[in-house]
Amino acid sequence: MKTTLLSILTFSVLVANAQKEKKQIPPKEKFVTIRMSKLPMAEFPRNSIRVSGITVIQSLSDSFRMGYTLKGMDNAVATLKFSKPLSQILQEQVKRMYKHEYKKDGAAIFWVVKELRFGAKSGATANSFTRIVTSPDCSFTRFNADAYISDDGNLFKKICTIDTVLVVLNMGSEHGPDLENAIRVLLRRTLLAAEHIPEQNSVKMTIEEISNEASQQVNIPILTDGNYHEGIYTGFGKFLANKPSENAYEIVMDKKKKVKFTTEGQNGQRDTIEIWGLCKDGKIYKYHNETLIPIKKEGHRFIISDYVEETTRLNNTTPGFGLAIGYGLLSIPIFSYQKKNRPLLVESIPYIDDPERQPIATCIDMKTGELSF
Repeated sequence: MKTTLLSILTFSVLVANAQKEKKQIPPKEKFVTIRMSKLPMAEFPRNSIRVSGITVIQSLSDSFRMGYTLKGMDNAVATLKFSKPLSQILQEQVKRMYKHEYKKDGAAIFWVVKELRFGAKSGATANSFTRIVTSPDCSFTRFNADAYISDDGNLFKKICTIDTVLVVLNMGSEHGPDLENAIRVLLRRTLLAAEHIPEQNSVKMTIEEISNEASQQVNIPILTDGNYHEGIYTGFGKFLANKPSENAYEIVMDKKKKVKFTTEGQNGQRDTIEIWGLCKDGKIYKYHNETLIPIKKEGHRFIISDYVEETTRLNNTTPGFGLAIGYGLLSIPIFSYQKKNRPLLVESIPYIDDPERQPIATCIDMKTGELSF
């Protein structure tokens, strides 16, 4: 079944001194299992180097939750997962795809998959929540991997890295073919790089050394600290360090409900501050296109707050409205996920500039601070 994540998400934080609402119990997490083909079609390019085997491991911060999709007649948001541990899935599928190409006297290849996440989107009418497809379905794969090669199977040298978002049109929602597509891209890039390895290529490492290096977790305070410090983040680095720049700021909202942050400048004037985000009352917001987007920590990443439960609920009801966050007498609207019937999109992929093809944003890219899926 083709899927679409064109849905709305409203966020609300009570105005100061307002009576506290009863906390809603979030729905039980739903899952969709990604199925892998047992008889994939794959082969090496002609005249490629001889390969004795391919070993693959993963070092994802979250190797269980692979993304989101919609499930069932009620279009509930479900988490994508594999039926087995990701390391096992990767190794099994690589073997299924390429074992018939292996030669005993060939080079050994070693892959480290560092990022893997799936998303999907299909077109819909601009003024309706009815799922009428008007453009080809898009399937997205965020894929980051390093490739190493060895002549003797003991010492490996790094030959290439892939860090990209792969887009496939008219793709179903299972995402198994997406993973196979990513493996094919990595294989061709690896074999091409292997033909042009400089003799002076420096560092050689064992598989154990590469694995240990890949498994080292970066100590990011915003992920490890017990409390968030109040204030504004003037840059993504300040957010990662859990060190807001200052608390002396004011929020200004114009007639179009666009939000800006100001601070006292020279001669009593107010200067506009360029910020990445804000921490207020223990909650974190990303500042994006002059709006505030609530985000929350999930594992080793930050996702858009209440994405799953709110999208599921609002997919089956009349579109609602974003409420407000209180700053004294001023109430600031919080981002509504389907504001003006348009979803929040991932706009940071330079080669995907058509909104019809851009993924639906669900989380923060923890390397760049941009919206991601």
